[in-house]
Amino acid sequence: MTASWKHQDERGSKWLLHFAAWLVLSLGRRFGCVLMLPISLYFAVFSQGTARISRSYLERVLRRRPRFTDVFKHYLTFSITIMDRFYFLTNRLRPFRFEIRGTEHLLRFVDARKGCILLGAHLGSFESLRWLALQNKNLPIKAAYYEHNSQRLDALLRKLNPAIDAMLIRLGSPQSMLEIREFLDGGGVVGVLGDRSRGSERTCAAEFLGEPANFPVWPLRLAAATAAPLVLFFGLYLGKGRYEIVFEPLVDGVRPEQLRDPARTSELVRAYAGRIEHHCRRAPYNWFNFFDFWQTPADSGAGRALPDRRLVPTDRGDGAESARRGVRRSAAVSARRADGAVG
Repeated sequence: MTASWKHQDERGSKWLLHFAAWLVLSLGRRFGCVLMLPISLYFAVFSQGTARISRSYLERVLRRRPRFTDVFKHYLTFSITIMDRFYFLTNRLRPFRFEIRGTEHLLRFVDARKGCILLGAHLGSFESLRWLALQNKNLPIKAAYYEHNSQRLDALLRKLNPAIDAMLIRLGSPQSMLEIREFLDGGGVVGVLGDRSRGSERTCAAEFLGEPANFPVWPLRLAAATAAPLVLFFGLYLGKGRYEIVFEPLVDGVRPEQLRDPARTSELVRAYAGRIEHHCRRAPYNWFNFFDFWQTPADSGAGRALPDRRLVPTDRGDGAESARRGVRRSAAVSARRADGAVG
C-alpha cells in the first residue's frame, strides 16, 4: 500500500457540499437518504476506477463475485455516513440509535487519568467518536488526522460546529507530535486512523481478507514515543439510523525496543488487521478505502506476516463510574430518540 490515497482528488465543489448540507438538514434525514440514492447510483455507474476497487474489496469480504447492487450499496453506505456527520455535529440525534460496546476498555484509562490512543480505521464513521466526546464532557477526546484530500468537507464540518476545531489535531508537523504528547500527558484520549501509510514510511504485512496487505507502523511508533496504551475503536453503520460504537483492547504499552523486533511488530499489526477484518465481515459495506489496498510497496518493513486473529491480551479495570454513567446515559437517550428512525 502506497500513498496513492493522498493523491485522490476530493470530489464535489465547495458550493455543492454546502448546498447538500443545507438541503438535508432543512428537509430531514428521510429526504437525505432518498437523495443519496441517485448520487450513489451515479458514482457506481460512472466512477469506474473506484467501482473496480469496490468490486475487488467486496469479492474478498463477501467471498463471492459481487453484483452491481453490492457496489451500489457500498457507495450508498459511504454517502449516508458522510451525510450523517451533518446531523451529529449539529446535535440532531432524533433519527439515530447508538449502541456502545466495550467502554470498560477505555474507561479504565480515563479512571486512572492516563492518556491513551484510540486506534481506528477507515471503517464506518469516525464522526461517531466526536459525537461521543460532545455528549460526554468528562471524556477528553481529540482526533488526529491528515487533511490533504478532505479540506472542503472539513471546512464545512467546522462551519456546522466550530467547537470541533478544538477537538482536532492536524498531523504532519513537529508541532502536532508535541500537541499529542501534551494532551496524552494530561490524561486525554487521542483518536487516529492507522490503516493508511504515508509515502515511503515503514509498513508491515499482515493477512487481510485472504491476502497480505501492508499496514503502517507509525501508530505503534506513536504509542512507543508517548508511552500510551492502544485501544481499538470502530463506529459501524448498521442501517436505519443505527450505529454501533465498539472499543476493544490492543496493548497496554509499546516500548521503543519492541519495535526493533520484527516478530513483536508483526504480532501487533496482525492483531490490528485481524480485528478490522472481523468487523469488515460483520459490516462489509462500511469499508471506505477506495484505492488498491493490497498493492505491495518495495519495502514492507517487518515483512510478510502469517494469519493470526488473536488480540494481544490486556488486563481489564473497573473504569470511571461517572464517565461510565455518562456514556451509558448518552446511549440510552439516543435510543429513546430513535423511535421511527429511517435510512
